[in-house]
Amino acid sequence: MDFASIRIFVDGTAVDLNQVTFEDFSLELDMKRGGILCRSFVYCNPEAELKIRFSFRCFLSIVTLQAAFQSVEAQVLQGRARLEFYSLINGEVRNEDSNFGEMFWQPVAYGTKKEMYLTTRTVQNDFGTPRFTVTALMDNKLLLASPVRSFRTGDEWEVVENMLWK
Repeated sequence: MDFASIRIFVDGTAVDLNQVTFEDFSLELDMKRGGILCRSFVYCNPEAELKIRFSFRCFLSIVTLQAAFQSVEAQVLQGRARLEFYSLINGEVRNEDSNFGEMFWQPVAYGTKKEMYLTTRTVQNDFGTPRFTVTALMDNKLLLASPVRSFRTGDEWEVVENMLWK
């Protein structure tokens, strides 16, 4: 199950490093702070005179095996932009080596209201391998570094205006 995917859009354009211009890419595994995987890059749109630093941190607990935490930070370095983030839980994982390109999981239950969750079960197999069920639960929090005016409509946050107070 893929529980770490986040789709990011800048002014309606998907941030896909295979398709957009970026600089200062960094990837490191910080073993001193418990094995936090850190990744960052600066998204560049020269036509819009726009630069945004995206930083990602991911932690998988070895004490509580069911716990995983991820944070995404965006800092506009130059220009103005509308940012959209869509966090996903994806049960459509394929394993080409052991399942010959077939689906490995079948959906059992899901929820998308207050908390997003997905329960899947491994597919039936002819090899006597026991089946098992996995549930992933996701909770999203919007944290803003500078004071902004925002409101919540249903399950979405809308940031209307950045208000820098002096």
